Amino acid sequence: MYHAIGLVEMSSIAKGIEATDVMLTSANVELLLAKTICPGKYITMVGGEIGAIQQAVDNGIHCGGHLTVDSFVIPNVHASILPALSGVNEIEQKNQSVSLKPTVLALA
Repeated sequence: MYHAIGLVEMSSIAKGIEATDVMLTSANVELLLAKTICPGKYITMVGGEIGAIQQAVDNGIHCGGHLTVDSFVIPNVHASILPALSGVNEIEQKNQSVSLKPTVLALA
């Protein structure tokens, strides 16, 4: 179970990939997201224990140097956050606002 998530944004794709490698090898964290976001920027999101996330983010910032745009660590995240981020959470359908029953139209 993850207790925290951390994210680092770089203004260089190459440096972002290098920082991702440093983050994953420097602490016991799991990669949640790593991708380009707009031309020339790269983000990396990791999940794990609070201490490991803080260490990984700090190492990513250090690796990025002046190319680091922003970073954050969110501790004590709810268990439903990570499935929602990855888009695999279940949605219960209690009330439907649109009727799924077939409608018969009479043409006059």
